[in-house]
Amino acid sequence: MKKLIKTGELVSWKSGNKTFYGNVLSVEYGYARINMKCQDHWGEERSVPVAKLKYEPPVILTVDALKRFSRFEITYTELMQNRVYAEIEIPETYQITPEDLKTAVENYHRKGITEEDFGDEYFWPLWDDIYNGVEIETAWNGPESERKKDWIPDQYRVFSHAWDILLRVFEYGEKNTSLDDVIAEVQIWLDNKDKPLLEKEFSKEQKWDILRYWDDQSLESAGPEVKIVYRKVLDSLCEENDTGALKKKAYACYGDGNAVYGQDWQASLKCLLKLMELEPNPQTANTLGYMYYYGRCTDGVPEYDKAFYYFSIGAAGWYYESRYKLADMFKHGYGVAKNPEAVSQIIWELYGEQLRKIRKGDFRSNFADVALRAGDIFKEGVDCESDPNDAFYYYLQARYAIRMRMLAENNYGDQKVAAGIEKAIAEILPQTRYANPVGVVHMESLYYLLQYGLRRKHHMEMKVKRISETEARLTFRIVPYENEKYKRKIFVTVPPLHFCGLVEKITVTAKKIDTLDLCGEEDTVLFDSITGREFYFYGKKVAEIKADLIYRRPVSKGKKHRFVSVSFHPGGKRYDYLCDEDLALGDKVIVMTSNGETVVTVEAVFEKTESELAIPLKQYKKILRKV
Repeated sequence: MKKLIKTGELVSWKSGNKTFYGNVLSVEYGYARINMKCQDHWGEERSVPVAKLKYEPPVILTVDALKRFSRFEITYTELMQNRVYAEIEIPETYQITPEDLKTAVENYHRKGITEEDFGDEYFWPLWDDIYNGVEIETAWNGPESERKKDWIPDQYRVFSHAWDILLRVFEYGEKNTSLDDVIAEVQIWLDNKDKPLLEKEFSKEQKWDILRYWDDQSLESAGPEVKIVYRKVLDSLCEENDTGALKKKAYACYGDGNAVYGQDWQASLKCLLKLMELEPNPQTANTLGYMYYYGRCTDGVPEYDKAFYYFSIGAAGWYYESRYKLADMFKHGYGVAKNPEAVSQIIWELYGEQLRKIRKGDFRSNFADVALRAGDIFKEGVDCESDPNDAFYYYLQARYAIRMRMLAENNYGDQKVAAGIEKAIAEILPQTRYANPVGVVHMESLYYLLQYGLRRKHHMEMKVKRISETEARLTFRIVPYENEKYKRKIFVTVPPLHFCGLVEKITVTAKKIDTLDLCGEEDTVLFDSITGREFYFYGKKVAEIKADLIYRRPVSKGKKHRFVSVSFHPGGKRYDYLCDEDLALGDKVIVMTSNGETVVTVEAVFEKTESELAIPLKQYKKILRKV
């Protein structure tokens, strides 16, 4: 009995001496609507008499056939029984392995076909047609029960590396990648997987698996064998002039060093110089500038000519640390003639850039270093008249910025920076009119108090609460942009109060009021600029206040909240999370991301009151739990 043609089935029919194929979309009145699968007519629709149609059953792929194809013992054409447009049915899947990929490349050589034919008869069918049938996803990641990234490369990591080689050859057409790299990648793993740890050898990709798994903090708690393997792996990559490895070792040996190398200035210098030869960049040049400026490899004797050379490269790449170190060198005549004008130009340009960051609550910025140098300009009269009062103003900003930076992260040298700021304040304060701090300050104009809230075209809001005919309370806030996620805080510096900080609002008491004129709503005014005692909004005068304006030093209120800083990649950007647990540096914790629960490493632990936060407390995400 002839089979009835059904919707969705693959059928064929002849027209002249040609055979056509397609899937049935519908059957009505003796005709079938066909979605064609033929190469020259792919996707076209055509009506064909049902009587002309022949049902094409799917090719049943057995586990044995899938295994033979995964090893390229048979081509895709042979796997499909020479049925070009046939559909596939896979009753039972086969788990492809790294050994299969290696054998497939070996069989490709034995067959003597072209690389393009190997792509058509092996890689592309694996990628497009039977990806799930050979469980490539599991071959990459391992089954759910084993889905953990062991630091010693396992079969899943090796498969991933081998598959990546195939992708680079066929998908991206990389000319410097060879299919033979698949054989080498898998073979080195096969030769070493059963050896004792200290006798294992690894491919380049497997070495980087190890380096990516262990960061400086996790190495602190690693066992002695792990540290030996880590050092062996990193040193071998450095000998191959791998730029990523050279950078990693350079900074592993820099400063306090890490648990594997310790402090080794000579090794760090060697790696940095090689990096500048192979892959010059401003960050490397900046670090070399510091090495020579402080004589790290010459028993503390500076090499200023070399420092100036490398800081110049860093500054040309707009690296801010190189820029302010060049200012230091121009100021003191280190390795270059003194140039006060160059010092002033560099520092004030940097000050403007870093001020924008601290106003946004970016406490990891270099504002502290720049504000310290801005204070030095006024202290020493560099390209200006000496003014201890102005010097103290900028030192206060530097003190606040370094304190907040040290709460946010642990940088090599920050303790020294903080000590230098305190020394500068101690020296300048007796020369100022602010030697004895006061609790309140009286002003005629609010410009200097509010100026940083009016930067970058932000508007401010003034709300007035009248207490009597001669007294009122004025409250100022920044009006956020429509798409701003967090309300901006106001950066305030008031030398008589010995105060600098970010505040959500500023409250001023107006006493002995002579004039308090408001335009618009009775008790609320928007403004974008201040001239003396007058407030303006887009050039129109909206308020005028003549009174004794009194501002009190803000008091940090509320309980302290515990935070931790984490990063998702070694050396990557840090993110702050609220934490209820007692955690320490190096602990592994779980946070929620767009990819689900993610394990990260604690890189800093600190406490802050709500008034010290850059964004509202409720906006911070929480650590889910400790691993």
